[in-house]
Amino acid sequence: MYIDPLFAYANYAEACLWTALGIAAITKRNSTASIVLGCALLIFGVSDVIEANTGAWYEPWWLLVMKTACVVCILLSGRMVLRRRRENACHAQQPV
Repeated sequence: MYIDPLFAYANYAEACLWTALGIAAITKRNSTASIVLGCALLIFGVSDVIEANTGAWYEPWWLLVMKTACVVCILLSGRMVLRRRRENACHAQQPV
């Protein structure tokens, strides 16, 4: 199967982005949700490297499952992190 070099490079660039975001999420925050978010982002980065080598996000079938699971984890844990951040901001603004 022919894989366009631009496609591969774009996926490698995405993998770097997701990895950087994952490391930032793990190291910047000290909560279970941010650690889950960071791990999901790191795994999503790995899935982009696999995608760059297979040429498709849906082949092999388990890559699609892997990416779907990562997206679900990213959405749920990201929502928890943002909600916690908003709650902390509200508590910090209230006078004592």
